[in-house]
Amino acid sequence: MVEITCPHCSEDLELPDDAFGDFECPICEEEFVWGQQPVEVIYNLPKEKGITKLILNIVALWTGFSLLVTIGFIVGLILAFYFLLYVLGDLNGSFFA
Repeated sequence: MVEITCPHCSEDLELPDDAFGDFECPICEEEFVWGQQPVEVIYNLPKEKGITKLILNIVALWTGFSLLVTIGFIVGLILAFYFLLYVLGDLNGSFFA
């Protein structure tokens, strides 16, 4: 419940939390307006086709867990490459110098 003040007689009134519209004060019997009707947001996105749909699907795959797995795989490849360079450098690091 929400407590409001009647705009006509200044008495305290209680209304439900989600109330909106025209009300009549039970004390002075004057009408007043309270609250707003909730707005419903509708997303009407166009249907994607062809290469745009493919790109959007690829981007969607790169979110969340897939992104973490991909980053882990790339880091692993980089580390394996540096390890291979180290081994090919005769185990003394001369390949990097």
